[in-house]
Amino acid sequence: ASWDLGGHEVVRHLWADYVASEQESNSNRMAILFLIDAADHERIEEAGYELDHLIHETLLVGDNDNTEDAADENNNAVSQTSSTLPPPLAIFLNKCDTETAATT
Repeated sequence: ASWDLGGHEVVRHLWADYVASEQESNSNRMAILFLIDAADHERIEEAGYELDHLIHETLLVGDNDNTEDAADENNNAVSQTSSTLPPPLAIFLNKCDTETAATT
C-alpha cells in the first residue's frame, strides 16, 4: 500500500500514525518520499524543520541515548532498536524547472 500524506500543518500529526502502523506490521516495505516545493520560498525552511522532526522525533533516528523515554513521551513514535533500521528516505524537489525555483 502507498499513502499520500499532505504536508499542511493540520495533517502532519498523521505522519507518526502511519509510520508506527507500517513499522508495527513488520512488512519491511516502508519507504518515505519527502517532496519539497522548490518554488515556494516561504515554506522551504518550514519543510526543512518538518523533515528534521520526521527523522529525529517520529522515526527516532540519531544519537538520542534515551529513545525509549522519547517513545513513552510520544506514543505515536516508534522506538529505534538495534534490530530495527529506519526506513529508506528520499527527498525530492518539485518544480525545479520553474524560473522561481530556489537555487540553493
